[in-house]
Amino acid sequence: KERVDVIVDCMKGIAELQGHQDVPDTDRSDEIGDMARATVVFQDTMQAVEQARLEQQRLITAFDQIAEQVIVYDTEDRMIFANAAYRRFNQPILKHLPTDFTLRQYLSIGCDIGAFPDVTEDSRAWIETQIAIENPEPFEVRRAPDRVNLTVQSRVPGVGRVITAKDIT
Repeated sequence: KERVDVIVDCMKGIAELQGHQDVPDTDRSDEIGDMARATVVFQDTMQAVEQARLEQQRLITAFDQIAEQVIVYDTEDRMIFANAAYRRFNQPILKHLPTDFTLRQYLSIGCDIGAFPDVTEDSRAWIETQIAIENPEPFEVRRAPDRVNLTVQSRVPGVGRVITAKDIT
């Protein structure tokens, strides 16, 4: 019963700790000391997770302020981030896609709904050409009904593909 009370007290202490505060009993060599040291590790880990979450939110907020469209795909070409400008411009395509779409799905739906007016009969070949682009040189992509995007696709080692587009109509 006493151990259970100590465990409950430790768990309450974890919930109450904010910032890095001294955790009592970390110098003990028994189970209580092990639990106290685990509390410190847990506390430090939770602080690191919260800090990473805040940094991620700051980056998302910053990218959402950019007028240029930005989308990031992972190494399997699955979307992991799209900024607000990208989401606005591509809403006609995005509304047909799941939240974890691939570049291939995006291009395929875009072709299906006529978002890419330069694609005529062989949409598969056009899609394969778009997916194969790894050169960070800008190129134009016409968008229906009458828009033109200056687009850059870059491969980033360990991340995947970053695509930026600017409406130059």
